[in-house]
Amino acid sequence: MAEGLFLLHELRGLFREGVELFATACDLPDPKARSMVLARKGRLLYRLLEFAEAEADLEAALEIARSLGDLAECAFCINNLGLVALGQGQTLLAQKRFEESLALRQTAGNRWGAANSLYNLGLVAWQMGEFERARARFQEALDLFRRVGDARGLSLASTGVGQVWTSLGQYAVARELFRQGLSYAQQLGDRFAESGALLGVGTVAGIERNAEECYSHLQSSLEAAYSVGDGVSIGRALLGLGRLTLREGDSARALKLARQALGRFQKNHHRWGEAFALVHLGRTALAIGERDEAKAYYRLALESALHLQALPIVLRALSGVASILGPALAQEVWAMVHLHPAADVWVRQEAKRLAGGEVGLPTLHLEEITGPVRLTPALGFAILITR
Repeated sequence: MAEGLFLLHELRGLFREGVELFATACDLPDPKARSMVLARKGRLLYRLLEFAEAEADLEAALEIARSLGDLAECAFCINNLGLVALGQGQTLLAQKRFEESLALRQTAGNRWGAANSLYNLGLVAWQMGEFERARARFQEALDLFRRVGDARGLSLASTGVGQVWTSLGQYAVARELFRQGLSYAQQLGDRFAESGALLGVGTVAGIERNAEECYSHLQSSLEAAYSVGDGVSIGRALLGLGRLTLREGDSARALKLARQALGRFQKNHHRWGEAFALVHLGRTALAIGERDEAKAYYRLALESALHLQALPIVLRALSGVASILGPALAQEVWAMVHLHPAADVWVRQEAKRLAGGEVGLPTLHLEEITGPVRLTPALGFAILITR
């Protein structure tokens, strides 16, 4: 019954209840059963963002599965260890684990498993700003989920492709994909997938300046995330609402929402979310005239994003802080952001607007602006804000 019970708790968002249930069977004498129980308990612990406990259970399950030569269970464990690594900001380790799980699943002819690993590889590529690669991975996952008839997979993969098309500025295409993802999620009663799809629709509405639609979908996304206790989705919805609130002129509330989002991400040790929230805090602080506070937030965001190799966030932070810099360097930054392929289209357009509508070719590369990117991002940013 392990697989069926796991899927029931996974799809319904009953993560804590699932952990408690599987905890009662961790000492089963049969090694195959014990491996399955530990692996699925670890997966549900990951969904609760309890990374240390999740990793311990998944590693124990993987050791048993390897001793049994059970490649399917090995792939399941390795894939979820990749998710744990990604949640902790270990981007390259996560990518390596997803690739290893994909190879095992393709060898075994496991199309559903391969789709799952491909989806995760798409997520890594998107977070790193490799948008075309992300689109290809998400699309491969979507096609495989469609072949095996997995509505949950179709929901998540549709939302994933929608995220990429949003980054690439194809908002009509993105909106349709998010709505498809939302439809699949609602058919299943999957509140986690529903929250992500609603967030996507709300984000597109916000970019297109449709405030009423944006608020409605972001609020619904927040409610869905609260219903399953998903702290990361809660944080992302709060940030979206904060952006909208700032645009409407309520800076105090926008600052409060961004701080609440940061708190959610920090509580759950979600590094990507922390970097994302710090960018929004910098933007909000700058809007209310707190330049020193804005510098501090942007500096922390840049440090974190560089560590994660999350170039889209790096570029957002640079574009935001540029207005604090001297005019010549600000123009360099905006020109670089405007032309950089890892920047979201709306960020590129905003950089052009901030530059006064005239953007030339930058004379500096990203590494020259931020300093030795991989080694001392803090020093690089200190150089940036004092030039």
